[in-house]
Amino acid sequence: MAPFAIRDSRGSHKMLGHFLKGQKISRIGLGTAQFGMDYGYTKRMSQPQVDELLNGCRRSGVNFLDTAREYGDSEAKIGSYLKRHPGGNWVVATKIKSIPKGICSDEAALEKHISTSIRTSARFLGRSIQGLQLHNAEPYVVKNPRLWKIIEKLKNQGMFQEFGVSFYDPGLALWVLKQYATVISFIQVPFNVFDQRFSKIFKKAKQSKTMVFSRSTFLRGLITSGNLTSDPVSRGLAPYLQKLNKLGQKTALTISEIALLYAYNTKPIDTVLIGVKSVSEFEANLNTLKKIKKIRKFENTFRHLKVQEQKLVDPRLWTSTKPPKAVKKHKTAENGRDFLVLLQARMGSTRLPGKVMKPVLGKPMLLRQIERVVRAKRIGRLVVATTCDPSDDLIEKLCRQESLSFYRGSVEDVLDRFYKAARFFKAKHIVRITADCPLIDPELIDHVIGLFQTGHYDYVRLSRKANQFPDGLDVEVFSFKVLERAFREAKLPSAREHVTPYIYRHPEQFRIFEHENTEDLIDFRWTVDQKEDLAFVRKVYKTLYPQNPAFTTADILVLLQRRPELLKINAQYKRNEGYLRSLEKDHFFLKSSKG
Repeated sequence: MAPFAIRDSRGSHKMLGHFLKGQKISRIGLGTAQFGMDYGYTKRMSQPQVDELLNGCRRSGVNFLDTAREYGDSEAKIGSYLKRHPGGNWVVATKIKSIPKGICSDEAALEKHISTSIRTSARFLGRSIQGLQLHNAEPYVVKNPRLWKIIEKLKNQGMFQEFGVSFYDPGLALWVLKQYATVISFIQVPFNVFDQRFSKIFKKAKQSKTMVFSRSTFLRGLITSGNLTSDPVSRGLAPYLQKLNKLGQKTALTISEIALLYAYNTKPIDTVLIGVKSVSEFEANLNTLKKIKKIRKFENTFRHLKVQEQKLVDPRLWTSTKPPKAVKKHKTAENGRDFLVLLQARMGSTRLPGKVMKPVLGKPMLLRQIERVVRAKRIGRLVVATTCDPSDDLIEKLCRQESLSFYRGSVEDVLDRFYKAARFFKAKHIVRITADCPLIDPELIDHVIGLFQTGHYDYVRLSRKANQFPDGLDVEVFSFKVLERAFREAKLPSAREHVTPYIYRHPEQFRIFEHENTEDLIDFRWTVDQKEDLAFVRKVYKTLYPQNPAFTTADILVLLQRRPELLKINAQYKRNEGYLRSLEKDHFFLKSSKG
């Protein structure tokens, strides 16, 4: 276990605990998601901005950086800075890339996944891994003995120095501390004035000499935004925010200052992680720490701010219950409420990070696609199905602004995310659409739903064998019962990542229909996976949308006949590249299982 130095004054942000042998870490640590992606209210930072901020950290004695494989190019930017600014006493902790559920029963596949993630992080950072962390701990991962066997093995091999786990569930954290205290050196937990759930595990952490890092100081900006709406979370937190405002009047502190000082003054917490977008914001946070004495005489007040309902303080459970504004404008066909649209969206695209928020004629691409989807007459509620990864806070924010329903779930196990979203919204039938199809055809959506209804099928999709539609019009319709069966029985990585492969690979189990086009347009690429794809879509919108916002597939085809040069913009890319890569994972999965 990592030893601890004698605790210094709670008013100093400088060195406190020995994270590694002979090296202490600062009481304030820097979260770096915003280095590599748009994160919550913060835009992705450029390398010069990162350099300036890290220089400010260095001057101030803040030496702990928290990053992750899934934070875009955050690791690469940190590595670039460290290479150009040698020396210093930096301590960098990164996170293992999210572990798919499908590989947890295969020790060889699990070890390869973890070791590959470590090597990739080390390459980008340009240094050996000091702190390695399990990202978004799930029971199927942390309660898997194979994981801990592999972690100890890789640590003994020198692949990293210290291991920790990032938690959302206090009960799970307590279980891990009891079972594997000799393996972990630190834990990372959400903790703020409203979310005090992890207080009950701090004693156990200290008994096992496990360092505690806190995050979510401002509850993803909700505490300090001052922009409450009528949604259930805002209504539920309103009384607590009123109490917090009164405390601000008594202490002459802002809500933001109280939130930071509360976490900082909580004795069991060793390091408070903050995310900032500029040196000035960073310095303002450090200056706030000088006001620590103002809240100490009100320490007993904070227990009255503790929120008991988990759904109010756990952002993973923040699901909007209001139907989208756009949907309200369109009359739903009879039984349309039976067809829940799950629009699959995330910021962490490997080929084009943040693509769903890229502007198309001044609006995020995601909104442009939703604008087209809700023109379908047979659909019911539309739900944006995104992930629990912090990078997708921006999608949640957009959904709240636009009164769009949303659901947050697993990053890698998309089938798990879909099943739980469909169950939450009590879906009878599901219309699956991915958020990389901004040219999707609402008439085609209605037609596929109609085929599903009249043919009494279990599953209907566009043909992938003959007379194919353009890539980017994909729509699938299936029943909840079929989805539930796939959720329980699918094992292969491709089936967990792409939701429906288990269904269409088992025609002996399900009634399946593939809708063919009247002509084969297999070479037409209208999806968005690369920057050239986005350039093509923007050209189409710029040409057609001003004259007719509801332009059709036929309008696009006429445009391409008139301007065939547009087809060359993205002609170099293959169809279904992501799915083909997941098939390679299947091959390794099956090979490892046999071994």
